[in-house]
Amino acid sequence: YALPELNALAAKHPWLSVVPACSEDPQFAGEHGNVNEVLARYGPWADHDFFVSGSAAMVRTTLRTLTELQVPSIRIKYDSFGDV
Repeated sequence: YALPELNALAAKHPWLSVVPACSEDPQFAGEHGNVNEVLARYGPWADHDFFVSGSAAMVRTTLRTLTELQVPSIRIKYDSFGDV
């Protein structure tokens, strides 16, 4: 979704990295796994800000992973499409 636009933003802003990921397409050329799994492969994250948005299950799982990775809660904002 909007990968060309995200890559253009990353080209303009050296502090921004875009890591394409897909959880279900084995032919996908980028990272494989759910957001929380891909997130856990990178880091450290303690000095980064996060905005997590998506299904309630995805948001819950990602928030749990961020906590496990010791990201301060003040750096995390979220909304979900359902109850978290």
